[in-house]
Amino acid sequence: MTKQVRGKGILQRVKHIRNWHHSVYIVLTALCFSSLYSATTDMLGADPRSMILGQSNRFSDPGVGAAQGNPAFIARDKKLEVSLGLSYARPNLHNADRTNVAQTTSGIKSDPYQADKAADLKWTSFSLVIPLSSWLGIGVSGSLPIGHLARMHAFTGHESTYLHYNERQSRPEVFTAISSNLPWGFSMGAGIFHSFLAEGQMQLAASDTDADARMLMELKPSYIPYAGLGYTKEIDQQKLFKMGAFYRAASKEKSEIVIDTSFNIAGVGTFPLSAGSEMIAYYDPETFAFGASYKSSTFAIHNSVIRSMWSHYKAPVIGLLGKDLSDLTGGKIVQDSITLDDTWSFQLGGEFFNVFNLFGGSVHMASGLEFHESALPDKPTSLAVVDSERYVVNLGSTLRFESLGSAIEHPVDFIFGFKYSQYKKENLKAYNSGAQTQSGKIGGHYFAALMGVKLEL
Repeated sequence: MTKQVRGKGILQRVKHIRNWHHSVYIVLTALCFSSLYSATTDMLGADPRSMILGQSNRFSDPGVGAAQGNPAFIARDKKLEVSLGLSYARPNLHNADRTNVAQTTSGIKSDPYQADKAADLKWTSFSLVIPLSSWLGIGVSGSLPIGHLARMHAFTGHESTYLHYNERQSRPEVFTAISSNLPWGFSMGAGIFHSFLAEGQMQLAASDTDADARMLMELKPSYIPYAGLGYTKEIDQQKLFKMGAFYRAASKEKSEIVIDTSFNIAGVGTFPLSAGSEMIAYYDPETFAFGASYKSSTFAIHNSVIRSMWSHYKAPVIGLLGKDLSDLTGGKIVQDSITLDDTWSFQLGGEFFNVFNLFGGSVHMASGLEFHESALPDKPTSLAVVDSERYVVNLGSTLRFESLGSAIEHPVDFIFGFKYSQYKKENLKAYNSGAQTQSGKIGGHYFAALMGVKLEL
């Protein structure tokens, strides 16, 4: 009969068992899902026009992308519009080259991932606005990664991951909204951001002669509410002034993963371990934003300001149970806390209409500038999540046809653009209890290209 082993005597007896503790640690760290990487559409936009404007128009003149930008302006659109886009991003980021003063002793292998060899990102975007009446409308926007449906990144806390660029973390993103016009030029809208959470259970058991495992994992929908308010003032027949405000709640729903393990070692006994994890697999911060636009027949100017509440960031939490584990570790396993600061983002963009004619259509030019604060505190307690100031330049053009002959007797826009984002180079240091515990170096840039088409019906 295999006896149940408890107490400090286990420490002397298990150290003769080769490599079994490595397996335990791998199981535990697999519980720690990355809760990084806010929505792709927040970072890059939900439609091609918004992307080349650096999202400066997102909250005051979002157009077909209003369901993701500011739903209040959906009802202001009197035409059915649909937009499709294809985007490609190529990163060139520095490895964090993180150094820990106190190295991990678990024996887990180093993460082979290198940020300077990160894979390209490819995704599609879509937007749709449907007017239901003179005062009511609905809209849909979103994006889909190409090559896979979704990815979740698990990490140990001993590596570093960029907050705003992680190709190992992706998902479909869908925004659905409804809008209504109000008196005196005002309008309002509300919607749901559809995300995901994960729930599952894993069981592992091993002995000298056998090993078994079973797992059940479920992806369940998560719903994040948001709302917007808009104001439109017609200065004359060719000039408009618009402004809007926006709010979106944070993703607060936690995923739960439970793992039960049992190691039955001859001559030692059974080592049971029960572990649970609660984490937010995809974290999107609470967001407040404001924007304003001025539009004439020849040009338009847009600007926006975004406040992202990263200080509410919820780091992954592992809860561990079992007397044997307590004896083995000398107490609970403690991870460095991950703290972030709230950030400001500023966007400024401009459009020039009918610059010249080409192939029977008219060419519009657009550009946008962005500045994003770093969410990393001046003295971080951990470098598991790294960030720095970002400076972004966007440039693009639209080739507009009033129709394409008898094939399409409606206005069609073909949009092309580029985005260049520069991460500020920084030498980072992390501190706990006043002592330096980690150091690293970050920075680099990424380049994105996009194309899209918009059809008015």
